[in-house]
Amino acid sequence: MKPSLFFLLAFYFIYFKLLFKVNIKQKIYHEIMLLLSLMIAFYFKPYYQIYGQVVMIDVGQGDCFLIQQPFKLGNILIDTGGLKNTDLAEVTLVPYLRSIGVFELDYVFISHDDFDHSGAYDSLSEKIKIKETITTYQEKMTIGNVEIEMLKTPLSDDSNDSSLVFVATVNKLKYLFTGDISTTVEKQLVETYPDLKVDVLKVSHHGSNTATSALFLEKIKPRIALISCGKGNLYGHPHDDVIQRLHDYGVKVYRSDQMGMVKIVYYGNDNYIFQ
Repeated sequence: MKPSLFFLLAFYFIYFKLLFKVNIKQKIYHEIMLLLSLMIAFYFKPYYQIYGQVVMIDVGQGDCFLIQQPFKLGNILIDTGGLKNTDLAEVTLVPYLRSIGVFELDYVFISHDDFDHSGAYDSLSEKIKIKETITTYQEKMTIGNVEIEMLKTPLSDDSNDSSLVFVATVNKLKYLFTGDISTTVEKQLVETYPDLKVDVLKVSHHGSNTATSALFLEKIKPRIALISCGKGNLYGHPHDDVIQRLHDYGVKVYRSDQMGMVKIVYYGNDNYIFQ
């Protein structure tokens, strides 16, 4: 919740009451009150942040996305990434989250158990308060001003094809998060949801050629593609054929291996992309 109007009125009442006290030298008084005002402004800054953002955090060969809403309406993390022999939460996630005023996460969605999607979760949960973690299909959810609609996919023995798939509507843009699903699940999705259309596609499996088929792109018609993958990774992600298909369908591609962190910042009805 935002600090109450009562709190702000009380603060300034005390401020002006002290202003007219004669037993404190005016210059010293103003310096003290300026310092206190700056401290309070810094403490409550997240509550009065007027913009929101969807961030593809650069976690190397893995996935980690943040939805940070304005006025502290809710912070949502989608996957945590994970690197062998590196505490990714300690060196990357926590410093970044704290730097933008995120000291707790309302929801963490884990698409599936692969280490490059969930490996940093345990360490992160020790350092940042996580209110709720979602690992299975849920009915439609509203978190602040963000709507989450999970898409039903058939049960599979393959961990990648068991990924949670959902559409997050953020400031009128529809983001499709796909985990690591293959073309098999993509085909089932467009058959089950023939009217599915999105603005932003989180490209499945870091741009592997096992996904992002021409059929899928033709049906969902994304305008923007986000690919989270490590620079010089051993898997050759993203695959050249995937990049070509995205270009063929007029999709603007943003990839973390070349661009690092990518942010879609929104304010009012406008959305801006920064890299």
